Amino acid sequence: MKEGDARDRAIAVVGLGYVGLPLALDLAAAGHEVLGVDASEDRLARLGAGESYIDDVTNDRVAAAVGAGSFRPVAPDVDWTEASAAFICVPTPVTASREPDLGPIRSAGEYVLRGLRAGDLVVLQSTTYPGTTMGPLRELLERGGLTAGTDFGLAFSPERVSPGEGRPSSSIPRLVGGIDEATTRRAAAILEPISPSVTQMTSPDAAELAKLFENVFRNVNIALVNELALICERLGLDVWEVINGASTKPFGFMPFFPGPGVGGHCIPVDPYYLASRAREVGFHERFIETAGDINSRMPEHVISLVMSALNERGKALRGASVLVLGVAFKPDVSDDRNSPAAPIIAGLQASGAEVSYHDPRLPSFDPGASHELPGVGGTPLRSVGLAEGLDARPDCVVIVTAHRDIDWDAVFDRADLIVDTRDASRGRTPRPGQVLRLGAGWS
Repeated sequence: MKEGDARDRAIAVVGLGYVGLPLALDLAAAGHEVLGVDASEDRLARLGAGESYIDDVTNDRVAAAVGAGSFRPVAPDVDWTEASAAFICVPTPVTASREPDLGPIRSAGEYVLRGLRAGDLVVLQSTTYPGTTMGPLRELLERGGLTAGTDFGLAFSPERVSPGEGRPSSSIPRLVGGIDEATTRRAAAILEPISPSVTQMTSPDAAELAKLFENVFRNVNIALVNELALICERLGLDVWEVINGASTKPFGFMPFFPGPGVGGHCIPVDPYYLASRAREVGFHERFIETAGDINSRMPEHVISLVMSALNERGKALRGASVLVLGVAFKPDVSDDRNSPAAPIIAGLQASGAEVSYHDPRLPSFDPGASHELPGVGGTPLRSVGLAEGLDARPDCVVIVTAHRDIDWDAVFDRADLIVDTRDASRGRTPRPGQVLRLGAGWS
């Protein structure tokens, strides 16, 4: 641990999900004594047994930290008074009307308040709208009689994780903005040993907006290429060829790619936090909600592609057997949060199709439970083996998530009809009338 950081030797991490668990282990590896707090009995049991439930965190890493005593997972009935700093890493969902739901942050804040003492530091990492740290969270924490900036430090340092890419959390630069310069420096001193760089922002609000802008940037550009894909279908062009061609420009262009919709916790949800905050200050933004609408309609378009493909074979969607390949929200992860597979499967089922799926990373899938945004139902399913799914001779195979560990040779050798939403067929020579590609038409 760096000289001068002794008062923050013990740190609490509240919420041990995709953000909190890697943070807790990084801090433990840097020499801190970490108290990991989570309300899930299942998570705590698995961690106590040295088992990870996150793709990018190995069992060995969890077991080593728990065995060494540098990381101690506990339930919220254990207070955090042994630590001097607490990092809040909980989800930030939206309501049925797509407004920010700060319930998890408030619950975590209530927990932190119970053990808050003079001299402590509280850092929020959950993605949220500008003003959350200095507004609702500060007000909650000050109920105990201590004043932020005078009696305890308060800061925001946004999470930055990218599941499934094999990029260690300790390799990602971080931002931090505190209630004052001293708090910012203190939070940065904790983060610097576990980050290649830490940029100190002028305020928590600035750090909150920077994080939201990162996600809105992706959402808007994904929406742009999704619209481009729809245009290319009508023009008889290949959107993947167009994007690859544009990507040869060495400046002024960054490639994004179309797909069946957006997934994960960040991209489908976070932009609504900024849209809501903009309305509160009297500004009606246009790009953010429009992009969200475009991306949220892509699953409907995939269903229409399935209908079109079946129609070419003289087959109706109702009563057709459809095998969906991949239900995770992105390739090579076992995370189904807000996966576009949910509305696709639910829509196919509602249209009378007999749906099965294969995903080597997710043995079961509940479309309604996996989706935070409203309006998604569907019947829970269990994954079938790829050979079993293909042996059943489905009327149509839909590629939603292109995991590398799916046997793609078998898929393209044996499937009679494929709707490809991920350009998984590029480089292959499909049989005539075999593959209908999103943004490109028949291959």
